[in-house]
Amino acid sequence: PICVDRQNELQFIGLNAGVDDSDSALSLALLSQVRALPYIHKASEVVTDKFEHLAQQKSIAYAKIITLQRSFDVVNIDLCGSFAENLSGATEPNIPTAIYSLLKHQLQHRAKDWLFFITTRSDRSAVNSKTMESFVKWLNEQIANNLALKDTIIEKKLLSADEFDDNLIAIERLSPQSHSNVLSMGLGHWILDALIKTAPAWRADMLPQYEYHVTMQESSCDMLSLGFYCKKIPQQAHSDSFNIASPIATASGNLIEIATNCGMKIQRRITERIDIDLHLHKNSEEYDTALEGSAELLASAHYDVDAYRKWATEKQAETIDFLTRFGLT
Repeated sequence: PICVDRQNELQFIGLNAGVDDSDSALSLALLSQVRALPYIHKASEVVTDKFEHLAQQKSIAYAKIITLQRSFDVVNIDLCGSFAENLSGATEPNIPTAIYSLLKHQLQHRAKDWLFFITTRSDRSAVNSKTMESFVKWLNEQIANNLALKDTIIEKKLLSADEFDDNLIAIERLSPQSHSNVLSMGLGHWILDALIKTAPAWRADMLPQYEYHVTMQESSCDMLSLGFYCKKIPQQAHSDSFNIASPIATASGNLIEIATNCGMKIQRRITERIDIDLHLHKNSEEYDTALEGSAELLASAHYDVDAYRKWATEKQAETIDFLTRFGLT
């Protein structure tokens, strides 16, 4: 609707391995119907390939997204599983390597601000232990360099005092909520690090964090939805004091200070995280608005809206029962 109001065409490219689609012919039909909507660019497409293959130069995903050297206003990675479900750093394709490849591609071919979103499972069973160990090791190094950080983390209730062994995070003591918080901190800083260490450098300001319940086995949420506003750090020309070389552009401002400020925002967003299941339960008008908006969107692509409403009603009842059972309401 925003594109229609502004008479601005929306072009998208999606990646879908196809494993979740029971009927590929139906998927193609739905894609054609979406393309037929007003102000949807006709070159929009969905590529049948794994997201992990963005890290492989001979893959279809790489050819369709990386090789064409185009950049994106919005990058949305919607994972059914976890960002770190497989061994990170491995030679075979994995999600972190694919994301890193996509981020570097964006930074090399992008000039304007852009948005990055990622939705990922955060529970212990869905996250590779080696990746969590890497995030905990990094966080412990930050604490070792600044002991006040431990007090801040405890004060903001990101972790509890009994989850530390002396001044180090004890990964085996992490509660489900703390495990999720460490993953969010680690992932947020990993994205920030990838952007700010690029030339030219970029900043990544974390947007409000939303989360919700999938397995409904713990009171804490196990699915995170993170967003970042990515903005290139202005450059200024530094001249050669001997006046024999042309001025060289470098990032203006203190990158360490910018990174610190962005890091503090990551902490604040996690502290202020919003349980979207609980929020919508307590705000029925917002729930109704969200339901109607989803129904209208699905109707525009000729989905069975009645079946969707029936499913949503059943899921709402399950969610309310869960929230009540765990004393979250």
